Parts: sequence; C-alpha cells; structure tokens
Amino acid sequence: GRTSSAKLVIEIKKGNPECCSALCQFFLEQPELIPLVAAVISFDYSIVHLFADEFAKARDSKLGGGGADGGAPAAEPSKKRRASIEEEEEACWQRPAVMFLTTAAPSKCSVQKDLSVMFGLEGGVASDEEGVFLAQVEAYLGGTEAAGAAEDEGGAATATANTNSPLFAEPRPDALDGIYMQYEDAMIVPGAARDRFAQLCAQHKVGVWMSVKKQDPDSLAVVQQLIEVGVTFVNTDMVRTFPEESWSAGPERPDVENLATLVA
Repeated sequence: GRTSSAKLVIEIKKGNPECCSALCQFFLEQPELIPLVAAVISFDYSIVHLFADEFAKARDSKLGGGGADGGAPAAEPSKKRRASIEEEEEACWQRPAVMFLTTAAPSKCSVQKDLSVMFGLEGGVASDEEGVFLAQVEAYLGGTEAAGAAEDEGGAATATANTNSPLFAEPRPDALDGIYMQYEDAMIVPGAARDRFAQLCAQHKVGVWMSVKKQDPDSLAVVQQLIEVGVTFVNTDMVRTFPEESWSAGPERPDVENLATLVA
C-alpha cells in the first residue's frame, strides 16, 4: 500500500510557466497529496517564484473558505468538527520546499547567464572548479562578511538566517526555501569550500544533482558524505554499482579507490 514516507521531488521545466497554475489546481482538487511532495524545483528562476505565488493564492483560496469550484459552502459542521477540519487542512497545505536548480557554471548556462551577473560570477571569478564552486557558495550565502557566523555573548558561533544574497532576497525573501546544486567534489573534500557549503546547508535546504556527462560518482558512499555535510536531497540514478562503497574516479578526479581515503 501507499506509504507517506515516500515523497516526490517535482521539477518544472524551463519555459513552462503554465505548469505552476496547473499543479496548484491539482493541489486544490486533491490537497491530501500535497504532503507527499517534498519539493518543487526548476532551473528557471522566474518559474520557482511563480509557483510560490500560485501556491500562496491556492492556499488562501482553500483555507479562506472558498471552494476550488467557487460554489456555495456546504452546511456548517459543528464547532468541534470545524476545528478538526481546519487543522487537517492547515496540515495539508504546508508548502513543499521551493528550490532553485543551478549548474556548476551558471555563466555558461543559457538559462542562468543573467543570474551569474546577479551573483557576481560573470567575470570568471576563478579558473579552477573548486574556486568557482566556492565563489557560488559565497554568493548564495551573501558574501563572506554578510554570511559570517554570529557569536553569542559567550563567543560561541551560531548559524543565522541570511537574506543578503540576491537569491533569497529578491523579489521577496520568503519565495525560496533552498537551492539545488550540481555536484562538485569540493562539497565533500575537507577544506574551506566544504566548510562554507556546510554553512549554506545549515541556513537553507540544499539538494545535489549528479551529471552523467561529468561522470559524477553516483554511489551510496558519496550520498552518505553529502548527508553528513547537511544536504537534504540527493539525486541518484541508482546505478548497479550504487551500493558499493567505491568512488569511480573521473578523468579530472584524484586517483582514489575508496572515498574513505579521500575524506578521512
């Protein structure tokens, strides 16, 4: 039978804004399915914001007393039953995480060239992959100074919400819950990049997707390392070698046989 522990991550393709209203109409008709959707994602920045707007309208319409069909309300239930219904509907209409999909090199992606300017990445901030990745993380955090951990009176570092990054501040700070990034080795290899990436994971929901073309390591060992850093979602093709704790090094990767030797 169906289990509530299984959830969908729905990707809305670029150039399909009508899918936002269609998906929200579907939720209006079957709100009990909303909790089974973990996230709605897209490479199109305008689409993720449009979905957030459409979902808010649908939620307000449903919880505000208007039916999906706009018809007259049904007979009034008892006060106790009405409270129970409202509680159930509130629980159903918790918005799935809204997340923006990005690539490892946004300045070279046709969908994200304008965003690379927004994030200050258009000038080729670093020639190496790790440097480009670190620059992206800093941009998504809002910059080194803005994103630094706050200290309490005892001097302990504490993670704080950050809206200085254009990604999470424009056009409004509540539209996005997180970011879905393309896999980079620097996410799990010890160093400054991984440390800053872990801070990004602490402040926002973060997902990671793999590229078959880049020969990214689609294995259980890598997934476990990403989760330890703080990643919420990891895409996998569940290849036949997925359960093996080996890291099949690509042409640009360190020649290692086991991920443990790299991250120890």
